[in-house]
Amino acid sequence: MSVQRRHVCVVTETYPPEINGVASTLAQLVTGMRARGHTVSLVRPRQPSVDPRGRGRDPETMLVAGMRLPGYGGARIGLPAGVALRAAWGRRRPDAAYVATEGPLGWSAVRASAALGISAYGGFHTNFQSYVQHYRAGWLRHPIAAYLRRFHNATAGTFVATVHLRDELAAAGFRNLTPRDSLSGVPALGSRAWPSGSRSAVRRYAEPQVFLSSLGGLTSPCRRGQRAGRT
Repeated sequence: MSVQRRHVCVVTETYPPEINGVASTLAQLVTGMRARGHTVSLVRPRQPSVDPRGRGRDPETMLVAGMRLPGYGGARIGLPAGVALRAAWGRRRPDAAYVATEGPLGWSAVRASAALGISAYGGFHTNFQSYVQHYRAGWLRHPIAAYLRRFHNATAGTFVATVHLRDELAAAGFRNLTPRDSLSGVPALGSRAWPSGSRSAVRRYAEPQVFLSSLGGLTSPCRRGQRAGRT
């Protein structure tokens, strides 16, 4: 069965030419979905070195304000952009949003999606243990874990890397988790076939043909499990 063409908006605080695993993986996912006929729009922070103001750019890319992430070289985080996202999505509504990062821009996307009734899904890329070690601030471990739990539980579902990580996060209170390394089929995003602990999953974000099969039953209204949180 062919997959119905959809419009997915990917919201991320990192993207090429930035060099890191999340950026390169998302670029492969975006390229793969577009190659299969889907519309993929992108929301990311402006990168001063490649996005000078007034210069032409990809019409499918929305640039927002950002700032450097302290201690991480050229990495940037997006600043809150809820008003801009609601306006953009009001003019051109995506079928779903994939929120790949949990910074202020990601929160804005989750809240804007809930306000407009758009299904928003997350990806758990964050190894907050490494962040805590990097900054030598063990006292941040519990606040960061609580923040990530609140963020992901406000989405309609979260992709995680492995079954082991799913179980670990579920024990910590995370809900609606789907491991990418499961071997069975993938449920439709936005459908009710997304129970916590499901064996259905995307194997890898770098395998867009598997990810795309989850779009077959995509629906625009957000799942009941998605909450806007504070605005």
